[in-house]
Amino acid sequence: MQWLTLSKKSGLTAGFSLIEVLIGIAIAAIGMVGIVELQSVYMQATNHTQNRLIAMTLATEKFDQLSRVEFYELVTPNSGSSETINSPTTDFIRHWLITNRTLISGVWVNTPTAALPPIQPDMKIISITITWTDAQGQQQLMSQQRYVSKNTGPAIPRPRL
Repeated sequence: MQWLTLSKKSGLTAGFSLIEVLIGIAIAAIGMVGIVELQSVYMQATNHTQNRLIAMTLATEKFDQLSRVEFYELVTPNSGSSETINSPTTDFIRHWLITNRTLISGVWVNTPTAALPPIQPDMKIISITITWTDAQGQQQLMSQQRYVSKNTGPAIPRPRL
């Protein structure tokens, strides 16, 4: 009896109870689940960023290719042109369209390639759109435009507003 009295006075306890251990394990498990979920979100964001970088590179490559073409030879059919590019992560579809623009009475108007009478455009707009399906099955799109003037030569990027 004397021993019980001493332990009560000193407030000493030996070890942990089973309920304390279970609560500690539950808290640690909740933390681990949060870390695993966070890692999954990071992986998705990395994949999304990688695909967007590939799409921007594909658009830049096409702009570079078209910038080497003479102004009056820059033409596409009215529906535009497209191609599929395979990558390790997904397939990308690159679509481009070149629109003729003519300044008529101070107003910029689209002019068809086969206009009658033939109208020589003052400017062309190169529009490139890259589409792909991400890992979640959602359709993604990235679009860029550049303006080319017959007076300035190579394509220049259009500022984003």
